[in-house]
Amino acid sequence: SVLLVMVLGTPKEWLDPRLDLIDREAIEEMITFAVPPIANDVEWVLVEDTQPPEWTDFLGKVLVIQTWSNQSASGRVAPIAAQRVVDSFEQKEKIALVTIHTPQGANKAKKFISKRKITAPTAIDTSGTTCNMLGVFYDPVSIVVDKNGAVRHIGLRTLGLSKAIEELVGEEHNPKVIVK
Repeated sequence: SVLLVMVLGTPKEWLDPRLDLIDREAIEEMITFAVPPIANDVEWVLVEDTQPPEWTDFLGKVLVIQTWSNQSASGRVAPIAAQRVVDSFEQKEKIALVTIHTPQGANKAKKFISKRKITAPTAIDTSGTTCNMLGVFYDPVSIVVDKNGAVRHIGLRTLGLSKAIEELVGEEHNPKVIVK
């Protein structure tokens, strides 16, 4: 049997206006599809006793993927702001955050993560392979994935991120759904 899921567009007021229109249109092509795999060459910064995650580890949860770089003010704020949004929800156990540091400034990423006490699993993408697959470069981009593993919202401002999580936390996970 086939399950059809109707996905409505992201409300304009949720979107981050700093994201270039051409870039936005390109990365929005991922909406309704699974997140591309994480390249094997990323360096993970993890809390002790945890393993590098796979996207399938987050099925049943709303997943926030926040890309960032320590090379710009907006990039330095992005992972901290995303963590604050996730932490603001009572149902934190239904939400996961993974951050991906872009190649720009990757050599200083670990120091920044330690200094700012970022605890979300963070992939440092020195080669840019994962960032290329996601269609992200320098500007921080939030990607929100539903409980079934489908990308639903991309390029949100903080308020939009909160609204997107709120919307998706209320949806049911259907283990029969396979998102490709």
